[in-house]
Amino acid sequence: MLGTGAYSTVWEAKHLPTGSTVAIKIEEIEFEDIVTCKRVLREIMLLRKLEHPNIVKVIEVFMRPKQNTQIEIYVVMELIDTDLIQLLKSPSYLSEKQIKTIFYYILVAMKYLQSAEVMHRDIKPANVLITKRSQPKLCDFGLARTMFELNPVPKSNTSEDTKTKVTEESLMDQLFNRSYERSKKLTMRVVTRWYRAPELMLMQNDYGYKVDTWALGCLFAELQGMKKENFASSKDRSPLFPGKTREPVVPNDCELTEENNSQLSVIFDIIGTPTLEDCQFITDKSLVQKLMSLPKKPKKSFKDLFPGSEEAAINLLNVMLQFNPHERIDIDKCLEHPYLESVRVKEREIVSSQQISLEFPPDEDLNESTIREMFIKELEYYEELKESGKLFSSP
Repeated sequence: MLGTGAYSTVWEAKHLPTGSTVAIKIEEIEFEDIVTCKRVLREIMLLRKLEHPNIVKVIEVFMRPKQNTQIEIYVVMELIDTDLIQLLKSPSYLSEKQIKTIFYYILVAMKYLQSAEVMHRDIKPANVLITKRSQPKLCDFGLARTMFELNPVPKSNTSEDTKTKVTEESLMDQLFNRSYERSKKLTMRVVTRWYRAPELMLMQNDYGYKVDTWALGCLFAELQGMKKENFASSKDRSPLFPGKTREPVVPNDCELTEENNSQLSVIFDIIGTPTLEDCQFITDKSLVQKLMSLPKKPKKSFKDLFPGSEEAAINLLNVMLQFNPHERIDIDKCLEHPYLESVRVKEREIVSSQQISLEFPPDEDLNESTIREMFIKELEYYEELKESGKLFSSP
């Protein structure tokens, strides 16, 4: 066994006919549990369509019936040496070049994903596999979501030239006279708490790719902790925002307090409490008022937190960890950032040839019968590969 998760176990295994060593993710599902079935299906369907050297490759998928309504799904994947969370927990340190290389290729994978109109929505160290050559591979797409047919997140209409001239009263009018529509609602119950963007915790249902940028910024901060110049002892490393509770469940029930272990409070301890202008993206007026009533906390300097980091790395942290997603840097700008100039290989920054859309029927039509049919369809794809001799045909 290599590891366990909330829904699965991962095992190292050998494919006897070829001697290839692989990883097998085993997931036990009940057809009656539509939510879990959909999550497993989503990952299998996405990984079949995604082809990128920095995204884990699925080799085969098969199943074993257990009971009438219960099966085990076996997802056979390439075996990668370790993951980022194990690296962060180890006593090892990384060189500046290693940190840059790992982070650069994570961004390369994210550029490809976004070109296919896919949000990962669960970026965290455990979901970044690392090869012996320090090449990262994104995995675990159970919470991913395609953006096909969704309207883009609206941008701020406040230009740089007018920002300083906007009065508090006029800005409040701007905030709450807008109406944003999406063809579908997006769930906020995604991303592991420590890597969850503010807009998710504040229940904004028009979020977009920038939730992945925030999570990547949190991850980048942890990579900075892998420099010996930042932490003399590896035991001093920790996530940037290790909150113990999250809020709110819904905006009306939100109790934003000074509680120093809540996720938002931990975030504000580092980036400071937001200004009214920072809250442009929030569509619930009462929620903004609650944020404005919080005791003001100043922004801390990332240079004080990571004194051994390059100035360019500090700048990249600042632009990735912006409270307002409209002010947060996007993936393309991250790739162009001076910090990554020495490791950038533009030829590796490939984009998808297609915009991915998953063939899920409307939720009201999803039932045990349709779920079974969808699993069968996915399994048939790999059966055809097996019959054609294409499975395990390459090392």
